[in-house]
Amino acid sequence: MLYKKVNGDGVVMICGDKWPRQILVFLVFILMSTRGTGAAAKPDVTQFVAVIDFDCTAPSSLPQGELAHLARQTTQKLGSRGVAVWADRAWALDLGGEPEPEYLVPLDCGATGNCRWAVLASGPVRLLGTVDGALIYVHARNSGWSELTGYASMGAGDGVVTSYVYRNGGYVAKSEHEVRDAAFEKFAQSYGLHSHCEK
Repeated sequence: MLYKKVNGDGVVMICGDKWPRQILVFLVFILMSTRGTGAAAKPDVTQFVAVIDFDCTAPSSLPQGELAHLARQTTQKLGSRGVAVWADRAWALDLGGEPEPEYLVPLDCGATGNCRWAVLASGPVRLLGTVDGALIYVHARNSGWSELTGYASMGAGDGVVTSYVYRNGGYVAKSEHEVRDAAFEKFAQSYGLHSHCEK
């Protein structure tokens, strides 16, 4: 039962059916959301420098000249796996603490938003490898080069997570595994499934 104080003279009982329906619904929602372990925790985006998707990139962010040529050349060499070929836009970031930035360039993308990305260095210009995913998580760098994690969607509640590390001058896949059901929920809670970038 619910009670409230009236003019400081004590309390009176208020039956549930006297409360406005909106208030009752709100109270039920609060009780349900705080039961057990409480409301689901939001992903800690501070563990990442950025979370990149195609919408984070822009043509103006890919310098013309050697870098743009290398992006097109990489696409031609690898061939297209998606429904659209791009290689004309980028997201600039610092992966290795070098004076010049690195660039994530979407080479081709499928209908579900999964892209193959080139990781390009600008000083000197070179290809550091390719990574796959609708989302690319750029981990905070402690020393050396940032690790990357790619998430490729395989449908509702199903995806493939690939971890990439910098080794011998380029990025290589360290591990790859499918996440579904409970594993997918755990990944979504830990990493989040939305981009986190500032233009």
